[in-house]
Amino acid sequence: PQLRPVAIGVTGQLYTSGAGLARGYLNRPDLTAKHFIDNPFSNDGSKLYATGDLARFRPNGEIEFLGRQDNQVKLRGFRIEMGEIEHALGQHSAIGAHLVIVHKDANNNKALVAYLVAQAEPAPTHNELATYLQQWLPSYMIPRHFVWLEAFPLTPNGKVDRRALPTPDLTRADLVGEFVAPRTRLEQQLVDIWCAVLTLDTIGVHDDFFALGGHSLLATQVASRIRTELVVDLPLRQLFERPTVAELATFLQSEGDNLLYAAPPLLPATRDDHLPLSFTQERLWFLAQLQPDSAAYNIPMTIDVRGSLDPTLLAQALQWLVQRHESLRTTFVAHNGIPQQIVADEVEIFLQLLPCTEDEIEATVIAEAQHHFDLATGPLLRTTLLQITDQRQILLLNMHHIISDGWSVNIAAQELSHAYLALAQGELPALPPLPLQFADYAIWQRAWLQGEVLDKQLTYWQNQLDQTTGILNLPTDFPRPTLQTFNGSFYYTSLPNQLFTQLNAFSQAHNATAFMTLLAAFNMLLWRYSGQTDIVVGTPIANRHQRETEALIGMFVNTLPLRTQLVETQTFSDLLAQLREATLDAYAHQDVPLAILVDTLP
Repeated sequence: PQLRPVAIGVTGQLYTSGAGLARGYLNRPDLTAKHFIDNPFSNDGSKLYATGDLARFRPNGEIEFLGRQDNQVKLRGFRIEMGEIEHALGQHSAIGAHLVIVHKDANNNKALVAYLVAQAEPAPTHNELATYLQQWLPSYMIPRHFVWLEAFPLTPNGKVDRRALPTPDLTRADLVGEFVAPRTRLEQQLVDIWCAVLTLDTIGVHDDFFALGGHSLLATQVASRIRTELVVDLPLRQLFERPTVAELATFLQSEGDNLLYAAPPLLPATRDDHLPLSFTQERLWFLAQLQPDSAAYNIPMTIDVRGSLDPTLLAQALQWLVQRHESLRTTFVAHNGIPQQIVADEVEIFLQLLPCTEDEIEATVIAEAQHHFDLATGPLLRTTLLQITDQRQILLLNMHHIISDGWSVNIAAQELSHAYLALAQGELPALPPLPLQFADYAIWQRAWLQGEVLDKQLTYWQNQLDQTTGILNLPTDFPRPTLQTFNGSFYYTSLPNQLFTQLNAFSQAHNATAFMTLLAAFNMLLWRYSGQTDIVVGTPIANRHQRETEALIGMFVNTLPLRTQLVETQTFSDLLAQLREATLDAYAHQDVPLAILVDTLP
């Protein structure tokens, strides 16, 4: 500890002193030396006692207790409050007593481990718990291991005996079958890639990627790492067809020479005065010129903060985030009729503080979400803090879609949290520098996606969407208007845990993802209400299959038109198999932006 008093509102370690302070721990000179230290604020030989508590001063002089210092950890550069993870676990209906700790292995590698006692059967699996927690927590706060116990070991005074907790199995989660270690250099390279993406320590060459918790987004990350490290352009289909390291290694050994990655490397580009837009950005820019007052392409996000929050530190964290990502400092202007990106060296983000009552929250959030952005003047990020009580605030972040997407929202939330917690501890935010910025990607995309490369992918989509109108005639309660509007609503529901488990089991049995199964069911629903057997559903895809793009805020997302042709006599399994093939083929041709498809197709 630096033993420097912190400002009002800043979290610090709580020390006590005075005439009533004990001399030390009885017969524990080690603890006495650690916790009873010389008082640097007095010359009378007195001591300070390090309580281990975290606290902060309120403006009225009160001291607010924030928890124990030993319950907050720093892992992979992120400050993590264990209580947040434990609170999320406690919301699960099958979990009773629970505790989260940081486990350190023999190589000094740290990982979050959750110890759980079931209060309902069957107990959820590792994959189910990880998926459940993703609703509440960022990825870096998801425990790597879940250990089920009959009961917690206790000390004589009734507290959990942490030393008696069993060591977690640091190999494979929830898998059965014989473990086979990698036998060749290629298998070892693939195992290393899978371990990094799935955050596991050990994977056998016969372990199934999807049984380990993999899904299409993680499969994309595996493919991007294979592209970077092995210089092989692995189609996502192959990971679905060959979901084990052994099968994939065999395929790469026989076909790898035919899959050499031909695209130019994605590197920081030479900048000039005219930075192009990506294809998707250009489409959004033209739509904004047609409807400048529309809020249809806003991406609003709310973060409900319980507990004290320092607006000054939050504003500093927001400014740090804006400086880190060029997209948040970008505006868009036309030069000779052609839109260009303008990246400012610095942009000052104003955090609006808005007192708000509970009754005013919904209306205020809706009003802020409808803000009209000016793409030419910016900024295209708007921040508002609703101050409801001393212990509750809601942060509203609103970005225009031209600089952001759903993946970017998660990056912004995680990095903003990291920056705020670091600043609250009197430290500077410390994350690895970004390898490039979004403008570099736009330049790269323009240079690569043309000529033969573009024609090859366009040919696939022209064949795939031949002779389809793409119009769905649903029996809606109002006729389709002549001019498109965005009036509508949302309906949210949650699947029961048992049904979700069954859904995943059914999907894995058919070598499909839960997304594919749900999309097949959705298509059946549309057929039931429309009577149409030829249906096209647009679905977003992250489109970040270059590893360098994974940490960037920017508009990468693309929309894939997935066509389904239903036959009344087919079974649901037949429909799922058809949709699985269509989805995997679309993944292999995801580089063509929807904007180009719309302009090209008849």
